[in-house]
Amino acid sequence: MRQAASYGLAPLILSQPKPVTVNKSQSAILEVKAAAVPKAQYQWYRDGKAIKGATQAVYKIAKAKSKDAAEYSVEVKNSSGCMKSQPVLVNVLRSTLREGERFACLRHDQGDNVLFAFICG
Repeated sequence: MRQAASYGLAPLILSQPKPVTVNKSQSAILEVKAAAVPKAQYQWYRDGKAIKGATQAVYKIAKAKSKDAAEYSVEVKNSSGCMKSQPVLVNVLRSTLREGERFACLRHDQGDNVLFAFICG
């Protein structure tokens, strides 16, 4: 009896993850879209190290902390091959506004400074 030939499609990333900037304690969501036959498996990386349990097409950081600011990428693989996404940055902003101040400097963890004016009542 002849067996049917099986064909596979190595993963192809259709939509790369996008950089994300969030305030401290906000959610950060990274997503990749890929096509693959058989179904793709995912592994997310932070600064080149695998993130335990991050094995879906979407990776969510529930309450971002300063330590979450990093470079992220995802590996998409199946039995036909493997493809890695472009690395993207997650930036976590933290406010330095003190009580009574009219201005706040939000410090970007990579050292950039942005000045925002607040109108106090």
